[in-house]
Amino acid sequence: MAYDLNENKELENAIQKACEEQSEDSVIGVMRALQKSMENGGMLLVAMGEREEASCFEMRKLKTTGGGETLAVFTSLSEAGKGKTVPMMFQFTKALFADAQQLQWCVGILFNPWGESFFLPKDLIPLIPGV
Repeated sequence: MAYDLNENKELENAIQKACEEQSEDSVIGVMRALQKSMENGGMLLVAMGEREEASCFEMRKLKTTGGGETLAVFTSLSEAGKGKTVPMMFQFTKALFADAQQLQWCVGILFNPWGESFFLPKDLIPLIPGV
């Protein structure tokens, strides 16, 4: 099955705007783009890491400046290619939100951590219509 990340252009534009403006309106713009992604069955790339106690993979954790741990996801292959090469997995946006809300250690989702990034705190996820 071929996965198309081209539909994430609107999300990438919203993230870029949020980085430039750093306003409440730009955060709402990112959340609207994520809502649209969910409605259209959109997908993201999730960074994976090897689980120490088994020969399998789990969602990769990144440390935040506040000491918490976040999921690292990418809107495109070009965004993922800007940093360290790690295993990736395609995941539906809606399923990613469900996973993030269930993971006790997760404080949020960091989009495009190697480029223009956007941090979505876990407590904002339920505010996105359709989650």
